[in-house]
Amino acid sequence: MTPGKTELVPYRFHTHEALHIKGLSRFHPFDEVDQIADQWGEFAATLKQRSAAVPAVTFGIIYDTNKRGFHYLSGIETLKTERETKLTLLSLPPQTYAVFAHADHVATLRDTCDAIWADWVPHSKRKVVEGPWFERYGSAFDPATGTGGVEIWIPLLE
Repeated sequence: MTPGKTELVPYRFHTHEALHIKGLSRFHPFDEVDQIADQWGEFAATLKQRSAAVPAVTFGIIYDTNKRGFHYLSGIETLKTERETKLTLLSLPPQTYAVFAHADHVATLRDTCDAIWADWVPHSKRKVVEGPWFERYGSAFDPATGTGGVEIWIPLLE
């Protein structure tokens, strides 16, 4: 654990059925992650065009990470059969996750993610699956204020 930091403990462990998420996907270099906020704005506009209903849960999925950056999909859960040409469909298999709560402002989410990957993962007795992991924004999250809490879901080998 890094000196001066609070030990990060999973909020809970959860086994989830397959997830099918559709949304906007963009590649983000590590030094330009601040552009994710703009991607969420574009995705919100896309949702408003399709329906007046705001989904209760949205997802930010990090996948296909390489030395330069990663793909990020801002999306909502959907049926696997639903296809749209402008949106990406990403299917995640049934999986067990370590779920971490982030109660602070969304602007500090990167601090929690850094603590998970730099402190919890190397010191945990759990093995992490190489593959997509995600942020889950529940109904309490307010995108206008950036508050309401977020969960970080890290895939684990059972």
